[in-house]
Amino acid sequence: IIREGLDDRNLKTTTVHELFHAFQRAFDCWLYKANWWWIEGTATWSEDFIYPKENTEQAWVKNFIPKPEISLFKNGDNFEYGAYVFPFYLSRTYDRMIITKIFEGCAGTGDPLASAEKTIDGGFKKNWKEFTLWNYNQKPIEYYKNGDQSKVFPGDSSESGGNTETNFISGLGESSYSTKELAPLTAQIITFILMDEGEEIRKMTFKNLNNFTGKTEKAAIK
Repeated sequence: IIREGLDDRNLKTTTVHELFHAFQRAFDCWLYKANWWWIEGTATWSEDFIYPKENTEQAWVKNFIPKPEISLFKNGDNFEYGAYVFPFYLSRTYDRMIITKIFEGCAGTGDPLASAEKTIDGGFKKNWKEFTLWNYNQKPIEYYKNGDQSKVFPGDSSESGGNTETNFISGLGESSYSTKELAPLTAQIITFILMDEGEEIRKMTFKNLNNFTGKTEKAAIK
C-alpha cells in the first residue's frame, strides 16, 4: 500500500503522513481543495510530531515560507505541504492538543480556517503577526530552529520572497514610505537600511503607522 522503493526514513514518515489522513476522516473537516492547506499541512506536521528528528517535512519549507504574498489557505505548487509550519507554530505556541481542537471545531461547517479563528487565543488577529515573524526566520528570529527537537531548520526566509521591499534612509527629518494593500493572511516584509553619511544616527521614529493598520483592525505590524 505504501509506495515501494522508499528508504527506511521516508517509509516511516510517509506511513505516518498517510495514516494521519485516515485519522482526519474521523472529523467533520471537508476534504476539498480550499482546505488542503490544513489537510496536507497537518498530515505533514504529523511527520515531525511522530518522528521529530527525521525532518522529512522540512523539505516543503521552501514552498511556503519564501512566499509571504500567498494567502495561507491557497493551494498548488506544493504550497499546502509547506503550510505545515502553521500547525507547527500552533503546537509550539500552545500544545499539540490545539490541532485536535481545530479539527473538532470543524463540526457543522467543515471549515478549518473558521475553526482556527475561533479556537486559537485571539484568533488570527493576535496570532498571524507572530506567525509571520517566525517566517522571517533569520537571526535574531530563529523560532523554528529553537522549537524543533532536532534543532535543525532550513534557512528559507520570508524576506527572500514576494511582497518584500528595501528602503534606504539617510539624513535628518521625515521620509514617507508607502505600504501595499495586502490580501488576507499574507505578509509584507519591509527592510530599512540606514545610510549614515558620516553622522551617527542615534534614533529613528516610525510615525503614522495607522496608515497601514488603520485600514482594518486585523492588520498589524510586528
